[in-house]
Amino acid sequence: MASASRSSSRRVADDWHYDNKYQDFDVDVSNDFLLKDGDDFKISDAFARKIKKKLSVMLQDIVTHGSEILDSGSSVYTGVSGVAMTLFFASRCINQELDQAAKSLINSVSENPSRSRVNFLNGSSGVLMLKAMINNNTESQELLNQRLLTLFKIVKNPQSDLPNELLYGRVGFLYTLLLMKSCQMPHHFSDSDIKDVVNIIIEQGRSLALKEKCQAPLKFKWHDKNYYGGAHGTAGILYLLLQAKDYVNEGDLINYIQPTIDNLLQCRFQSGNLQSSEGSTSDRLVQWCHGAPGAVQLFCLAYEIFEDKRYLAAAIQCGEVVWTRGLLRKGCGLCHGTSGNAYTFIALYQMCQKRKEFTKIDAAKHLYRACAFADWCFHWERHRERLPDRYYSLFEGLAGTAYFLTDMLNPLKAAFPAYTVPTI
Repeated sequence: MASASRSSSRRVADDWHYDNKYQDFDVDVSNDFLLKDGDDFKISDAFARKIKKKLSVMLQDIVTHGSEILDSGSSVYTGVSGVAMTLFFASRCINQELDQAAKSLINSVSENPSRSRVNFLNGSSGVLMLKAMINNNTESQELLNQRLLTLFKIVKNPQSDLPNELLYGRVGFLYTLLLMKSCQMPHHFSDSDIKDVVNIIIEQGRSLALKEKCQAPLKFKWHDKNYYGGAHGTAGILYLLLQAKDYVNEGDLINYIQPTIDNLLQCRFQSGNLQSSEGSTSDRLVQWCHGAPGAVQLFCLAYEIFEDKRYLAAAIQCGEVVWTRGLLRKGCGLCHGTSGNAYTFIALYQMCQKRKEFTKIDAAKHLYRACAFADWCFHWERHRERLPDRYYSLFEGLAGTAYFLTDMLNPLKAAFPAYTVPTI
């Protein structure tokens, strides 16, 4: 039976993560998480009920503290909009009554204090996108389109000081455009416009790589530092570019994007964990924003597109790193917590289910591991060294854990929020 020793949850392997006391998946040993369904495996009804029960407690806690959430700013990342996003997602999946709470929150905020920020997570495009999605009316959709057209001018300007990373930069704007397309929302952007966004990101990366005589054909910096992870770095930028593959020139895909992925394979520690930034020698951060959990989605998608087994090996190794060191002392948030790390196993599970070269047992292993991390997150109040600054937020707090648990109810459709473009 799969279980974690609760009494030992404070005993840690180092200063960053707890020891993982869960027994790993064994097809010959029964467990509490999975049920064999013909040749396949699925989450057991008992564990699904447990997810729903814990999720209900979290969502009720969030709704009850609406006034406190209103003081957290407007962003998707740590503000009101991100909490509204969780409630809206949960209303569509498990409880329609949460829709009104989502509307109340999203309509309580202004666009964003920093109107020049273009990205989804910390900029006005995310706030307005969620207003358009949640309200689902012409007025909100038109406001979004008009504002995006203004931000588009900033994105296209090569002379602006706009970075290219996800959290504050151009690929965060690209995510908004891809989400609009995925949701089939009325928009004023042509395929040519999206190609323009893709092209300037690639051109900016190419120019910096040439200027600094970098081995990789694309190089990006944020605050004068070459980061490699999901939030600020190369992995996140490349992952969004691969998701926008239909708008990428074939030559750029082969001559710039793929070789930069190849170079990123070299920017890993012997453990398989991704370095946080250029020159990093400390193999300690295993979290979505910096480390293997933010790179696994890139390697999985690269394997699907290029069918190069080096990317598959890297993705699987990411999974081993996260299984060993992914129960974080920082808590259960998305950005630097256990629920964000759990999407590593969801990405690997989805890859195994898509590809014929994997067995059902291969897929079950990763689904089992995601369930183990979900089980850990049931006790979110125990597994943290300090309270997050924004306790109820999407990327640091409880809303992110709730989002992950909602995704666990349909893991084949799960998508890391603001990172993986969902299939609607």
